[in-house]
Amino acid sequence: MKYFDVDIDPQALFQFHLDLWKSKRTEGAFTCFSMVFEALKEAGVPVFLISPSRMEIMQTLRIFVEKVNTSYFKETQIGIEIIEIENFDRIIDKAKSPYHLQYLELRLKKALIDLCEKLDGSLLEKGNGRYAIFSTRGAIEREIKMLHHTVNYLAAEAETTVAVGIGFGETAYSAETNAHRAIQQSKGKEEHGIVIIKEDGTMIESAGQEEELTYSYRTDDKDFMEKLKKGNISVKSYKKNRRAEPQNGLDGIYDPGFGRQPSHERAKCAANRL
Repeated sequence: MKYFDVDIDPQALFQFHLDLWKSKRTEGAFTCFSMVFEALKEAGVPVFLISPSRMEIMQTLRIFVEKVNTSYFKETQIGIEIIEIENFDRIIDKAKSPYHLQYLELRLKKALIDLCEKLDGSLLEKGNGRYAIFSTRGAIEREIKMLHHTVNYLAAEAETTVAVGIGFGETAYSAETNAHRAIQQSKGKEEHGIVIIKEDGTMIESAGQEEELTYSYRTDDKDFMEKLKKGNISVKSYKKNRRAEPQNGLDGIYDPGFGRQPSHERAKCAANRL
């Protein structure tokens, strides 16, 4: 059996089957390439042409259409970015004059308008250093690098940290709710960074960076939820640690009572100790 890419040279496949047959390692060949079939047949190799049935073709096309539709709907989902320049009250107090503050706000807003234009979105100023950009999921995911550049510029100009939360959703309400959750997560992290919450509850921390971490803070397993509750472990902490283990080269979490163990075992042990 040979695995190959769709753009493989048929001649290479022909030679592969022919060499195996000549060395008596095979008694024949199966192929889905008509050119390879004809060449092997002409060379005297017992060969069978595999062709998909009409039903298989139709099923493959249905799956393809479903994937295209899913991709399209994800691309056009509502996406909201909330960008907060932290400690804005201090910036106001430190401003040498109202004009200096206004010039700063103009520079910050220009950078945000440039980002908004790239996203083909709408900018909303919420006051006190907080802004919201309404766009689509596809545009936001494509321009995540520009968002990083903009955040770095804002932080340098304002001489403070900048928190960013992004929410995706099928409705404006769900997207905005996720964006608010994401901004709270970003503000709660020491290094801040960009946090994304998708429509299914999946959370992405440090989005667009090498240390990007993806996990979900939802679960439908009621028995497991009860064990986590008894062990005083949140779903978010459990799934975040499970997701981080392979990335950090760890096979579990160190528990003084049990040594290093996988996160799910730690949850069970914690529940059993209660």
